[in-house]
Amino acid sequence: MMNGVLAEYSTLMTRAQYVKQPISPLIARQCLRMDGVLRKGYLKGTPLYPECCRPGTTVAGSCGHQSHRRFPQVYTEARKQLLVAKPDVVRAVDKLGEQVVTCLLDNFWMRLKDSGSHAASNPLGISLWDLLLACELADPTAHDETFDIPDKTLHAVHLICDRFGIVDKQACTDQIEMARGLCHGPHKVITGDQQELSKSNLLAFFCRVYGENYGADNGANTEHGMAQWKELPIYAQFVKAVFSIMISSAVVEALFNKYIFTKNLFRSSMLDRTAASILSTQELEDLIGNVKKPFVAFFELRSVALTDKLNWT
Repeated sequence: MMNGVLAEYSTLMTRAQYVKQPISPLIARQCLRMDGVLRKGYLKGTPLYPECCRPGTTVAGSCGHQSHRRFPQVYTEARKQLLVAKPDVVRAVDKLGEQVVTCLLDNFWMRLKDSGSHAASNPLGISLWDLLLACELADPTAHDETFDIPDKTLHAVHLICDRFGIVDKQACTDQIEMARGLCHGPHKVITGDQQELSKSNLLAFFCRVYGENYGADNGANTEHGMAQWKELPIYAQFVKAVFSIMISSAVVEALFNKYIFTKNLFRSSMLDRTAASILSTQELEDLIGNVKKPFVAFFELRSVALTDKLNWT
């Protein structure tokens, strides 16, 4: 039973630490996905017991009870083996599953929506959940043109604008709505291929609609992208800001671990500057390839970020 619960939570945590392409606009939906899967599996409907669905009681896949729960496959298999021989044990485990999932989700959402008690530093009470919903607006396909941005989500958008130097907040809000209009409704301009691309790689999607090298002052972008999107320059700034937001500290923690390993007991006198140079050299291979081979004039990391594909549901 616990394997099924922890598998969904582990999936969310793993996806939040994904670094091959920007994923900050996707995490709010992943939180809702985990919540939905766990509720369907352990809380909604009635567990299937031997006395359910006897001949003559089945109607459209359900019995006199509510629709039966969709337990995770790993638990369903073990449950079938015990259901006839030890139904009391199954009932007890089902009840425990309800308690565990209820407690997990209650605490998960409480922490995610907690705006803290520091009124001076957070006068509008913006929570991490508000910020995740604001980041989601960097995906123009996430909501249709009729979606109204909640007030606290809008405050979180303005907070992002403040942190990244986007001065015209109202224009940012307006262009967020205009971008959604380019993906939905009567003014839709994106193609089916672009729609599919947005589901697997938002960075590649924006490179397609804005054109690569968008914002370059040397004219390199002139012949690329779509005119309708280039009329939304502040939205492009907002998207770039959101893409720069790390949802998980995994990358920073990995670098910190490398730093500790580099400056260990045997090299404790090494200057911080020297340790930083070693880390930079190690990271360089991720950017330009094998440092022992001849230099090639492109960044491998950029290439990987544009070609990487997600198939998250």
